[in-house]
Amino acid sequence: MSSKPTWNGWIKASTINGCNAALTHWQKSFRRVTPSRRSMSSRSTRFARPAALVICAAAMLAGCATSPAPRPAERAQAPINLPPVPQVEIPDAAFNDFAAALNALKRGNTAAAESALRTMTRNYPQIAGPYSNLAGILAERGDDDEALDMIRQAVERNPRSAPAYNLQGLLERRAGNFDAAEQAYRKALAADATFTDAQRNLGILYDLYLRKPGKALDAYRAYQDMIAEPDETVGIWIADLERRTK
Repeated sequence: MSSKPTWNGWIKASTINGCNAALTHWQKSFRRVTPSRRSMSSRSTRFARPAALVICAAAMLAGCATSPAPRPAERAQAPINLPPVPQVEIPDAAFNDFAAALNALKRGNTAAAESALRTMTRNYPQIAGPYSNLAGILAERGDDDEALDMIRQAVERNPRSAPAYNLQGLLERRAGNFDAAEQAYRKALAADATFTDAQRNLGILYDLYLRKPGKALDAYRAYQDMIAEPDETVGIWIADLERRTK
């Protein structure tokens, strides 16, 4: 009989992997908006307020990674080989500090959480978690330049965090760095072949920003294959692209 992971287990996993503990009553910090196709933002993902920050839904094993099968959207590109997650020594005090920061986020005390996480980046610069969580806080606030710097530092420390790469892709796209956004989304999928948000965001990037309808079509189709039930909105996008690429 398996037991549920303890709170300390969540904290340790999230600290090492650069992700938040996945508490079921936390809301995701991003939501999709799909207004008229005429709007350039119709397929973009934006940050929503207010929301407790959840960078990662669940990551219980430090350094765990998958070996994804090739996707149609990636076959014409060189595969991305991610380095292993470096083994770092994390003092017990870091787990307690990270738990305090996450509890502050859970209570909606973003200022206290931000202060605690900034202190952690100074005291434990080898740990990815504080950087990725700071990036989410800063992105929600609109401080994209610093958020992007933080998420880049997070993926340097944990080069196999799909949620962190996905956030990096969103931030790079918002900064107009479309090629960098593409690489970030592809790295997210290299880290986790089942990370559907990155697959969808990659399709949006190809469709609206890089103007590559063929790759967008492949990415959207791959996304539909990844999810349990077809996404009706994405199905409309696919039909539209199929008409335009005939």
